[in-house]
Amino acid sequence: MPRAKRKNAPKEEPGIKAQIVKVATRLFALHGYSATSLQAIVDEVGIRKPSLLYHFSSKEVLREAVIQEMLAQWHARLPRIMKAAAVGGDSIDALFGEVREYFNEDPNRARLLLREAVNRPDAIRSRLADDFGPWMSLLSKAIADGQRAGSVRADLDPQAWLVQILIMVISTYATGSVWATTFPDGAEGSFDRQISEIVRMAKTSLFPDRPKAPRNPGSAGQENPKNG
Repeated sequence: MPRAKRKNAPKEEPGIKAQIVKVATRLFALHGYSATSLQAIVDEVGIRKPSLLYHFSSKEVLREAVIQEMLAQWHARLPRIMKAAAVGGDSIDALFGEVREYFNEDPNRARLLLREAVNRPDAIRSRLADDFGPWMSLLSKAIADGQRAGSVRADLDPQAWLVQILIMVISTYATGSVWATTFPDGAEGSFDRQISEIVRMAKTSLFPDRPKAPRNPGSAGQENPKNG
């Protein structure tokens, strides 16, 4: 028996539900959950409040949908992220490339994560443990394996290193453009410059220094030793 259509359902353009989530993500990230009204969201989307409530029965339900969508996009990248998890110079570039693309798609994701971590630490902690925890554990294991093989610094704390790198990336996407304005030309290409610098610092802190190549004996005669 065919399912009866819901009476008085508002007529809307296809994709309006996704548009509501996208706008809510931006406004929650920009102003915070408490400071964002449903009216502000529907005004920007260009619909009426009953239309929003047809899809999301409350503001809290919408907030959950926003978080769920953000994490769903992360899960879509997990296969490629885990493929890049083997410790090595090229793998680090590939790993950061996936993370960079995730936040480049929507920098509001970083801002929202930062706000949730500050405003609702208990709630977001459990979500991060479920959604970020498995890949963080696998990356930590890959780093520990690299330490045993001698390709990673022995004095490095894998878990602490990963947390600090993740904090730097999220904070950069959330606030990097603000801090960059302390320099006259700092805002120009700030995301790319700052993320590239995080990658450089990550590699430097992760991998041991390579032994310096022996000096060419013939170069000794080119030096100007001090006279005694």
